[in-house]
Amino acid sequence: MGNLNKVMLMGYLGREPEVRQFEDGNSIAIVSLATNEHWKNKEGEPQERTEWHALVFSGRLAEIAKDYLTKGSPIFIEGRLRTRKWEDDNGTAHYTTQVHVDHLQMLGKKEDTPNKEEAQPNNPQTIGKDYKAYKEGYMAGASYSHPVNFDEDLPF
Repeated sequence: MGNLNKVMLMGYLGREPEVRQFEDGNSIAIVSLATNEHWKNKEGEPQERTEWHALVFSGRLAEIAKDYLTKGSPIFIEGRLRTRKWEDDNGTAHYTTQVHVDHLQMLGKKEDTPNKEEAQPNNPQTIGKDYKAYKEGYMAGASYSHPVNFDEDLPF
């Protein structure tokens, strides 16, 4: 029997992407994604719960997140869970679970375009070589994928 580590989420960004550059030229973008659950309790009153997810974009997806995603952007992602462990100054172990994104689909309509200067369709100079992909893709609900190396996390 094989294993499966797959996450699919659709929601809204809770903050601007936090981008980190590394010495080797690679970058990551970290964002929070909010998903909501709605139901009615026994008395028929509407209830709601918001779940927050930590997303990590790497490589080309990090650049796309930096350039085109803003707080409130609706997105659909596919990825895999990873749990990180670290210790504070007192030696106490802490854990966090993140979703490492392999696929990003930007949702929304043209009028939902973020107000970032570089994301304006009337300003192609600031978008550079990605302008055509932006204009044809994002406006229509673009989809971007990150190549996955399945051998990377194998324990054997």
